[in-house]
This record gives sequence, C-alpha cells and structure tokens, in this order.
Amino acid sequence: MCKTRVNSSRAALRFCSFVFLLATATSVYPAAASLSAEPSTFLRAQVDSAVDWMTWGDDAFARAKREQKPVFLAIGAFTSELSRAMARQSFANAEVAAFLNANFVCVIADAKESPALTSLGQNYVSATKQLHGLPLNLWLTPELKPFEGSTYLPPTEEWGKEGFFNAIKRVAAAWKADPTAQRHKADEAIAAVAAAQPSPAPPAVDAAEITRLITAGTDNWRARFDSAHGGFGDPPKYPEPELLRVLLRDAATRDMAFATLRAIVNGALRDPLDGGFFRYVVDAEWRQPYFQKTPGDQARLALALLEAAEASGDVRFADAARGALTYALDRLADPKHEYAAAEDATREDAAASYFWTADEIREIVGEDDAPEFCRVYGVTAEGNVPADAFAGVATKGKNLLYLAGPAAELPAGKSLAAARAKLLQRRLQRAAPRRDGAATSGAHGLMLAALARASAQLSEPRFAAAAKAEVVFIRDHLRLSDGGLRHLADRAIAAAPEDYAFVVDGLLAFQAATGDAGAKHLALELVAAANARFWDEASGRYFTIPDATAPGVWARVHAPPPGAGDPPSPEAAMLIAIAQNSASDKSLGELAGKLTRALAADLKDSSDSPRGDLLLALQTAQKHE
Repeated sequence: MCKTRVNSSRAALRFCSFVFLLATATSVYPAAASLSAEPSTFLRAQVDSAVDWMTWGDDAFARAKREQKPVFLAIGAFTSELSRAMARQSFANAEVAAFLNANFVCVIADAKESPALTSLGQNYVSATKQLHGLPLNLWLTPELKPFEGSTYLPPTEEWGKEGFFNAIKRVAAAWKADPTAQRHKADEAIAAVAAAQPSPAPPAVDAAEITRLITAGTDNWRARFDSAHGGFGDPPKYPEPELLRVLLRDAATRDMAFATLRAIVNGALRDPLDGGFFRYVVDAEWRQPYFQKTPGDQARLALALLEAAEASGDVRFADAARGALTYALDRLADPKHEYAAAEDATREDAAASYFWTADEIREIVGEDDAPEFCRVYGVTAEGNVPADAFAGVATKGKNLLYLAGPAAELPAGKSLAAARAKLLQRRLQRAAPRRDGAATSGAHGLMLAALARASAQLSEPRFAAAAKAEVVFIRDHLRLSDGGLRHLADRAIAAAPEDYAFVVDGLLAFQAATGDAGAKHLALELVAAANARFWDEASGRYFTIPDATAPGVWARVHAPPPGAGDPPSPEAAMLIAIAQNSASDKSLGELAGKLTRALAADLKDSSDSPRGDLLLALQTAQKHE
C-alpha cells in the first residue's frame, strides 16, 4: 500500500511514455493458465483466475489491434494488500470476469517486474485522477494510449466510491458508444502532458541556504513529533530511517531520534524472536504491525540504528541493527546470496504465525521461566491484542510479543534469550509467511551498504563476509552485457534509476570500509551508466525512460518521488552515495552540485512535511563539501 507524493506539473509528463513501453515491449504472452510458468510470484498467484489474463507483450498488443478492443491493464504487487483484495473481491467474481473477458483484452503485470511501466501508470493516475499507489487499473486504446484509469476499486459502491463492476461497465459503454471520443480523450491528455515540459535546472544554492532548508525541514518534523510514543504525526507510523539519520546528526533534534528508535526497537515493529523489522505499524503506540518484512527495510533501519549506536554509545541500538541484518541473512538470503523480496502474512496468516496464548508460552518456555518472560513481553491470559486491531481475526486471549511499556528494560541473564530461541523454533514449525520472489538490485545495494558499515562498526566477521559476497553477486548476477545493471538477478529486465543509485551507494560504502579499489571502480562505471541512460541535463534529475529516440516516445519523464516509508528517490540516493567522493573527483563533484540544486528546489516546493531522503542527501552533501 504505497503512497506517492507527486508534483502535478511534472507528474503529468510521465504518462506520455506509455507509448514507448507499449510499442517496444517484447515479452510473449500465453493464456491465463500458463501464468504458472511465470517467474513472478504475483502473476503465478492469478493462475486460477476466471479472468483470461494475458501478460504484457506482443501477443496482447496484436490481439487488441486485431479485435479493436481496449486493453484493461491491471498492475499489482505481491506486497500490496489492496492488489490481493481486488483479486479476491472482483477478479474472482464470475460475472465480473465474464464481462472483462467479453469487453477487454485483459493484461496483468507485476509492479516489481515492470518498474518503468509501473511508474508511468502511477503518474498517469496521479495526473488525471489525483490518485496514488497500487494496484493500478488502466484502460488503453488498441493503439495503446491510456484513456481511463484508477487505483484500487472496491467491489461495490457500498465502500463509498465507484465499484469496480460499475467502472468496467461504464468504460466499456463509453468505448462502444464512441471509440473516436475515447481516442480523442487520450490524445488531448497526451498533448497536455507533452506541453508541460520539465523546468530548467534550478540555480545554484549556497551553503547558508542549504542550512536554512534543512533547519526549516527538521523544525517541521519537530512540530509533528509524538513525545508520548515516539514517531511523527498520526498513524500509520513508518520508521522513516533517512529522517532519523538527519535528526541524529543535530544535537537539537537527536533526542527525538533516540526516542523514536527506542520505540521502534521496543515495540511490535520489531520481531523479538528473529530480530527482523516489519514495514510499519497502524497504531500510535507501535503495537500493531503490518506483517511484512523486506530486505531493504532491514538495511535502512540498520543504518539508522548504527548511527544511533555511534552517537549514543547505547549497545541496544547496535544489537537491534545486528538483529535486523542477521534476520535478512538467515531468513531472506539463499546460499548464492539472492534475497527474497519480502516475507508477507495476511491478517489471518499473521494470527496463526505471530500470536501466542499465555498457555502456549508456559508450555514452550517452561513454568519456571514463563512468568518473567510474560512480564517483560506483556503476555496476559486475556491477551494484549485489541479486539478490533485486525479486522476479521479472533484476538481473544492472543498476544503479540513486544517489550511492555516504553521504559521497559531487558533484564540481564540468559533465560529470556533461551525462551526466545525456543519460541522461534516452535514458530518455524507453524505455517510460514508467504515469500515473494527475488529482490531487486536496489535492495541488494541497500543491504551491501548496511553490511559494509556494520562489518566495520561492529567488527562482525559474518557481516564482512556477507558484504564481500554481495559485491561478488552484483558483479556476477546483476550486470548486463553492455555494462548496465539488471533490475532482477539474471533477468533481462533493465534496472531503474534508483537501482543504480542504491548499488553505487553500497559499493562505495564497501570501498570505504575495506579499501577495495575494485568496488569503487565498479561504482564509478555504474554512475556513468546511470547517467547515460537516465540523466536529464535540462532539469538535473533522473528519468524513467532511458531512450528518448525510441519510437513512440513524446517525452522523457522523471521518476516519481517516493511516498511515506519508501526508500529514497534516485536523485537523493545518488547524492548520498557520491557525496563523500565529490570533492576528490571532478565529475562526481559536478554531478553532486546538480543534484543538490534539484533537491533544494524540490524541498522549497514541498507543501507537505519535507521528505527525509531530501534532508539526508542535502545534509550529507553539505558535510562533504
């Protein structure tokens, strides 16, 4: 359930490049039953759908032209709860499926496997509907121009918005009544978007102005700080690791970061049995997690915790960072160092996996150790999970494990560690959370950066070995023959701009920790490759589409900015990555200056609380000037 904050004047441009993706895609499409052969976990989950799904590629495009039917394009993700909801509520409905099959060429795509297509779709619905996130429901003419779109649509109007069945009947009726009008509608939108060209690169900003922007940004977050529970603003609460790293570096805001990180470490966002962190919590007190874990989130939080440990001397922050990275290596990585993109549990699966009764605790831990364990982790006979916390899930007598109370201290001794180990072994015998397929190259870059820092700061041989293995994996499995980067290991899918930025950051962090000159050389090669493919000199930003000369491309467009809880934008991530080397390398220094100007302009234009990645990038660049 990601959200995307989009500047509408730039977002409007993004939809133009649909034609490029639609005209140049080459994947081959089988019938719905053959989705079982797809590498995508999300697509394979639709194999029994009553909708006659095709995959994104030439077969679907040819059929749309031949039958003169509009294309219904559904883009979802394994990790999107609303994507699962639409499959369950609407696509599984026989009447809905029959209508879709009769009136549209139905195409389904995995957002993780189609990064450029997904970003274009997100920006199209943002520009035309002011909607954000996944899933995406898009309707395209047989010429593959979008003329209608939405994000999640509920099954009926009872949910307070247009229902999916009514939406598809409306779109089908409009197309049948006047296809020329729908084509004209698409062309008008394309013309308007093409006219809204990106603004020229902003002027240079001096150090005083950067300081002012960072101070104003942190003051904004200070006003939103939840002094009672940690974190910022109303729930849902995301960890926001990049923001916390900014706050840690200023004595005036450091205590807010410490308080928030203690809440994160003590609360239910952290799994006390395996050490991993869930994606976010839905309540103010950090006690109701969304049961999803990703390698990128472990890495980003580990970096924030390592900075907190260094700033405070508190070993609990270091222990939590160690736990997050150990979880990623033990639970998400395979022997060749490939990571699963996510562990994810539905509410029902989470109850079966993560909830405990007091009787279970006593039986597993033992009568002698159970009272102390239950006191520390808030386990009661009545249960500590609120009755309304997880819709449709029975919570009476059920407990989630977290330190009971914001001031709780973990007692000394080995009994609690032994109890946690016993409970973890029992949990591993329960139904395991579902796992997504391979993680992106960007996730590998994030993990490399965290492992490299942890290996140096914590003197952990395992992390040093894992970081080295990560560099080998990048070289052997994530490089394209032309020197570019793959989005997914050993797949032909080209990387997105943010993939390049995260991998560059990881390689340079590894070089800083180990002195490995080869890692720096590879990083510089990837900077050059990213700039050749995605850099727009006029605006000083990265674009989604690498080839402006490809047939059907009216304009190259910016990558969309991240939403709450998401990793940094490619511009912010690249500036963070290269800042330390920008003073000694002329080309990196020039790139850093351009990125600084663009991010400062984004910060000035922001109407919301300023993004943590922007603040961290500018702060990092200023530090290394």
